Amino acid sequence: MYPTDLDAISDIFVARALNYVRNHLSDDMTVDDIAAGIGYSARMLQNRAKRILGNPLGAEIRRIR
Repeated sequence: MYPTDLDAISDIFVARALNYVRNHLSDDMTVDDIAAGIGYSARMLQNRAKRILGNPLGAEIRRIR
């Protein structure tokens, strides 16, 4: 995914989460950390990411790394 790909994600919280992951690649992070970093519920973020991306957020973290 390239920086412009974030523009294609219609869900602002999922886009923010992916942006957070990109900005913290060297950190050991969990979905709870990402959710706290963007000010959102971890459970809701997981659900939205799965629906929008088709994969759990953890899988996207691994893919981005």
